[in-house]
Amino acid sequence: MPLPHVRRLFIAASLALAAHGHAAVAPGLADIRALALERLDTEPGYTTVVGGLEAVPDARQAAREYLLGLFQDDAFVQATTAWLRSQRTASRDEAYGAWVRHYRETLVAGLALLSDDELAFIWRSAVFRTALDQDTCVKLSTGAAGTDVAALVKYPASELREYFRILRRVYLAALTNEVPRPMPQEQELASASLRLLTQVPEADRERLLRRWSQSSPGPAEEECATTRIYVSALNAAPGEAGRLLRRDHLVHGMRAAIEAPEAAGSTRSVRGAATGEFEPGAVALEYPPEAARAGIEGSMRIRVWVDERGRATRVRTIERRFNKPAATLADGSQVGVEEMFDPIVTVFYKAGRFMQRFKDGKPQPYVVEIPLSWKLE
Repeated sequence: MPLPHVRRLFIAASLALAAHGHAAVAPGLADIRALALERLDTEPGYTTVVGGLEAVPDARQAAREYLLGLFQDDAFVQATTAWLRSQRTASRDEAYGAWVRHYRETLVAGLALLSDDELAFIWRSAVFRTALDQDTCVKLSTGAAGTDVAALVKYPASELREYFRILRRVYLAALTNEVPRPMPQEQELASASLRLLTQVPEADRERLLRRWSQSSPGPAEEECATTRIYVSALNAAPGEAGRLLRRDHLVHGMRAAIEAPEAAGSTRSVRGAATGEFEPGAVALEYPPEAARAGIEGSMRIRVWVDERGRATRVRTIERRFNKPAATLADGSQVGVEEMFDPIVTVFYKAGRFMQRFKDGKPQPYVVEIPLSWKLE
């Protein structure tokens, strides 16, 4: 197998040769990288685009290092180059805009892959604590005139490095189709929330209940105060209930920070991100509950036959590697990995739509192979 730096040189050389052979050069990875770094230097809010952080000098420098490392990563180069080839973008700006949307959606999906240790680090870090100070929270929320964000927000360098290391891990995992662990169900969260409320002082409990009963946000002062009450309660919540609620709160908060208004209506999925050509339907690709309870992890490679309309007509597993062959159910019976995973994958891809491919202006059927990784953090 070639060394990583040799592979990068090979990829770069291949792209250069391909571009040289065409009169109109399609936007490439180098264009995306150049524009991303340029926007980071010129747009005050770009650290929010990259990682959901306030626009302060330390965060901007950490974001620059993060982007530079990302564009040198082999998995990123291969997946993003393949995705770019599938896009019909005529200009650098158009290609860059499509990539930003794709990046955000992939990173948001990757947040479900955060491990408990990673969530605990972010929860303890200044990245998350900064907005919990009442005065800081109100000023950041209202954008009060004369607010010096750099004076209000301080991110220690060591925490920024670790924060972006975590973002890079989950982003690349999502980009290469690692399937997230099952997130807490609504019933579990509701039960944990009720237990949490019993531990909150009565006055604070009534304040939280009033806020939750409102359909729209209130004044910044009240929003910040109730957030602080809730987070303090989450910090003190013991056991599994506390862990579930902290995960849910932090993941939703990070998603809200990373997702931008212009990206909110997009429907492109990270599933099939290695090929960059799949848009999901109404069916989610979720971890089989029996497999999760049994601690089953592994990988699959599937082959999909796509017709002229972009619909999957056939889905077949051509490789399957798991740490256990089956899960034992409550009644003592066993269910094999093929029975748990294959139907979920088949329904997911048949419910969605692949990008059409054309030859001489006519849509053509084709076959695509997709790797999937199933891991429990």
